[in-house]
Amino acid sequence: MSSAATEQGSTLEMAQQQYVHLVRLAWDLHTLGVSPAVELGPERVPAVRISRARGPIRVMAWLTDGAWVFTWGRSRDQRIEVFDTRAAARIARVAEE
Repeated sequence: MSSAATEQGSTLEMAQQQYVHLVRLAWDLHTLGVSPAVELGPERVPAVRISRARGPIRVMAWLTDGAWVFTWGRSRDQRIEVFDTRAAARIARVAEE
């Protein structure tokens, strides 16, 4: 397998993991009574979108320093590891603000 094919396979695997994390988050938010939508588009980073009166929150999943995190802003206070059992509850609270 060529290095380009290996890199493409690795990129596809990362995108699939990102999608799985976002869908799992959307389901967890749904069970908490939040109405999320998973956004996929050719020109946008995949995200979970939560509508609210002050404007939507877009939560993305990123691989950072070897760990997957959900992030909804630029600050360290606006991220949480995807496997943290409190992730959906924390993001639901942010959506209520």
